[in-house]
Amino acid sequence: MVKRRAFFPFSEEDVVCGEELKPCPFCGSERTYRNSILMESGKRFFTAYCLDCGISTRTFLDVRDAEKAWNRRCSNDARQSL
Repeated sequence: MVKRRAFFPFSEEDVVCGEELKPCPFCGSERTYRNSILMESGKRFFTAYCLDCGISTRTFLDVRDAEKAWNRRCSNDARQSL
């Protein structure tokens, strides 16, 4: 059984967040959130999620890794070199 606690602002007792989430890279929405998935075993996983288009990162063990994955953007220079 998986317990979900979704779309909530983290409190200090839950987890320490590292950075603000950027707007969604697909739809531009600023309604982006951190999602916490609590497994029955007590292990917690994290994703970043857009409420408007539904896109999310893969799951991470640390909320800061989910934030970094969400906030990562390809630059125009990187695309041109491909």
